[in-house]
Amino acid sequence: MVSLGGLGDSYYEYLLKRYILGNRQEKSFLSLYDESIDTVIEKLVVDSFSTKDNRSYTFLGEWRKVLIPEMDHLVCYVPGMLMLGSNLPQSPDPALAATQSERALLHREIATKLVE
Repeated sequence: MVSLGGLGDSYYEYLLKRYILGNRQEKSFLSLYDESIDTVIEKLVVDSFSTKDNRSYTFLGEWRKVLIPEMDHLVCYVPGMLMLGSNLPQSPDPALAATQSERALLHREIATKLVE
């Protein structure tokens, strides 16, 4: 099971916080955060269209061998976490900085959609 709600919420959040609070020295926390969030985006971010009010909604489901289209109330921290992660300093390496910039834009876009 993959979930950002109960029993999993703090793990993802604290990977990023631990990296930041550790003066950005422990790169393993950032790597784990990046890998986790890439998987979350791939597997759990859902765009759904409502015919009732004729608009799209974005939410985070849960993965239990298949996607469960339910958003746990404990995922309310995710937009802030994505925004925080998208504002980390970028690498001086131009190729890596370009990838980081693309990732940051995607994270900001998803965070914005989640709070609409």
